[in-house]
Amino acid sequence: MLTMEEVENFFNDGYAFLKSRMSFIFSDNSEKAVSQRASWSVGYWSKLIKPSHVEKYGTTIDKLLLHRETEYFGRNGKQRRRSYFQKYPRCFRTLDDNEANV
Repeated sequence: MLTMEEVENFFNDGYAFLKSRMSFIFSDNSEKAVSQRASWSVGYWSKLIKPSHVEKYGTTIDKLLLHRETEYFGRNGKQRRRSYFQKYPRCFRTLDDNEANV
């Protein structure tokens, strides 16, 4: 079981990591911005740290710290595409010799 102190330490470490890699999110240090960041949900944070969002709004340093594209999608730099027969295996049907001659 984790103690509250350990949870706070993990949170602070993660927050410091985000500050170092996604500085464009933390550029505004006004009270309003700080209170808004405190109320953001996990989903909103997830949106902000997406590579496409960082490429669009991030600083040059933030962009340099992004992982290479192959680290996200594999060797070819593309998401794996499945063929029609992998998506719908029951739709695939082989022709018997009798059906092929029709």
